[in-house]
Parts: sequence; structure tokens; C-alpha cells
Amino acid sequence: MQNLTGTSDSCSIPSDKASGSLSSVRIESNRSDTLSFPLSKVAAQILSIISTKGGEGKSTQGAYLAGFTADAGLKTLLIDGDYSQPTSCSIYHLDYEAPCGLYELLTQTVDLNSPDKIISRTCIPNLDVIVSNDPDERLPGEILHIADGRMRLRNVLQHPLFRLYDVIIIDSKGAAGVMTEIVVLAADSVVGVIKPILPDVREFLRGTVRLVNRLLPLRMYGIKIPDIHILINHFENTVLDRQTLRELTGIVEQKKYTGSADINISMLNTTIEKLEVYKRGHATGQPVHRLEYTTDRKSLPAAETIHHLACELFPQWKVLFDDVLRRRPGVSGSPDAVSDANEGASGVQDEEAVCVGCGCTDNNACVNEFREPCHWLKVNHETGLGVCSSCESFLGHPLTDDAE
Repeated sequence: MQNLTGTSDSCSIPSDKASGSLSSVRIESNRSDTLSFPLSKVAAQILSIISTKGGEGKSTQGAYLAGFTADAGLKTLLIDGDYSQPTSCSIYHLDYEAPCGLYELLTQTVDLNSPDKIISRTCIPNLDVIVSNDPDERLPGEILHIADGRMRLRNVLQHPLFRLYDVIIIDSKGAAGVMTEIVVLAADSVVGVIKPILPDVREFLRGTVRLVNRLLPLRMYGIKIPDIHILINHFENTVLDRQTLRELTGIVEQKKYTGSADINISMLNTTIEKLEVYKRGHATGQPVHRLEYTTDRKSLPAAETIHHLACELFPQWKVLFDDVLRRRPGVSGSPDAVSDANEGASGVQDEEAVCVGCGCTDNNACVNEFREPCHWLKVNHETGLGVCSSCESFLGHPLTDDAE
């Protein structure tokens, strides 16, 4: 690693600091001195996750990325901006749920000087969330009729409360509209998640270009429109998927899209493959990197994939991300293993969890008797029983208190 004096050092992070607060992290080298990085003294890096089409997996990947940065020791805030369908804030068990959420944040009806009123804490150290709580979909109309409108989230995040975080990741609704626009304008950079399906690719490009074009006039007021980075999700190494990826890459690299002179879209090198392990993250309530550090497959293990993604998006913290792969948080016997979650998981064999309400095992495809899709499956590791999100409210939340 290149140090502040221009010489080279090999650095490591002490295990007793790796999962703690990073208000001032000391990175020890093979020399006698140390380098101190006051990570929380500057504004947080804000990353928004968008897709102009639902069902592309943006909420899942955003939550997994947040879990990885938190395990790297970065104080992370996950804002569930999918205002009517909370998904990213539902993946991890909440040790504390604040009485307010996204609605109060955007309508400025909560005192940000009292963090416990708005910030919920997850079971993952260093990871906080602001929950989505607008099931009646009132926010779009209210945002359109307030003075700062599309700038509201950007303005709110200037509050000193949010300078306590190193990374803020904002999820969004899978649609184009004012709520996606405020998420884009609040960000330093944007990740657009898309599956390698040609109609989805075309719709993503049309919708994203149209959305950004509506924001371009704001540049005359000094507002920087963030770059869009495309992340391919659910990639299968088939001829069709490879062909779709080549076509999309060609369109993006050669700027064969409307408004290419003003809109900067690029492809991320990382792709997320369609693997069962990414479903298990939902079922266990754990960041996916904790579930798979090694594999016998030819493809990369989930931990390395998320590591590559984090390094692409936040290269300044690569040394911290490398250390996650060394420490392996969440694995029994690691320096900072999460014992309660893993001890429960060790008592259950590799049997597939089944929802006690409707009998589903497929979190994405099942539609239960209430005609509602299952978004995730909570599992009680002591009994091996699970309950899907669709059935939860009808079954009296049988696993809410002890599901991990």
C-alpha cells in the first residue's frame, strides 16, 4: 500500500479494530509507525441503487453490499427508499426499530438531533437502517408539492447526523418517477441493476436515459448529475446471456444511446451470477458474503464477488475490504464471528426451509393463498421452520422475535 509519504507499506488491520467503529482507525504496517485515517471526519460516500423496472434484484444486492461494508468496519447506513414495499430493510433482523422512517425523514417531521427516533439498528455491527414506511404511497404526491421537491433527500442528508457514517446506500423503487429522481440527486454515484434479458436491457436504457435527461437542467444551478454504473445481476453463463452482455457493453461503450454527450453510463466489471447462495442470504438474514467464502464451483464464491463489487465502487477502502476476506466475519472461529446467528445455523442441516403458512420454498416464484409474492423467508434455526413475508402478517409473526 502506498503511504502518505510516497513509500510502500504492506498493511493489516488489527482484529480488535476490524469490526468496531471507524471514527479513527489505525492501520498498522511492517514499520514501527502507524497511519491514522479519520474516516468519519468527511462527508459520507452516498451510493444509490436504482432500476427503472421492478424485480431486477437491486434491493437484495444493495443490502448485501451494505452488509459487506459494515463487516469491513465502515459505519454504514442503508436507507430503504422503496417507499411502499420495504425489502432491503427487511433482510436483516432489527435489534432496534425506530418509530419513524423514510416518510418522516422526507417530510421533515422528525427531529434528526434525536437519532433513535429515525435510525434503526440491525443485528449486523456497524449497519443501521432507515426503514420504508409509506404503504399508502403518499410520498410521491407530497414531494411534488414541496418547495425543494427533488432536492429534499439531498438536502436532508447534509444534516450532521449523517456525517457519522462512512457509507450511505440508498435503495429505490423499481420504477421511474420523482422518488427515483430524488434518490439519484442525493447520490455521489449510482448503480443501475439489471438482468441480462434483452427486453429488460432496452427498457433500462430507455428509462434511465429519460430519467437523467429530466434532471440535466439542474446542472445550471451547480448540481452535479452522478454517473450511472450498470451492474449485471442473475447472470448465467449461457450463450444467450453472454450475447446480451456483449450487446449491452457495446451500446454503453460506444455511447449508442440518446443524450450520450451529457449522460455518463458505464459497465461495472463485476457481475452477480444466478446462484442459490444469494437466496440463502434472505432466508438466513445474513450478508451473502458470510455464507460463502470458498466454493468448489468454477465461478467465484459470493464473498469474492461482493468484494470485487465493493472495490469497484469504493476503491479508497480496498485495504479494508481485503481484510474481510482474511478475517471471514460470520464464520465460526473467526476473530469476529457472530455466534448467535451461526450457532443457530449449525443446528440445521442443508434441508430446504419451508414456509409454515403456504409451504413455499422459492422466495421469488411462489405466490401463496393470499395471492401475494414471497419476497423473503424468515427461518427459526432451532426448529428449522420458516415463514414467508406474505404469510407473516396472517400468522401472527410466529418467528419475528427469534428469526435471524
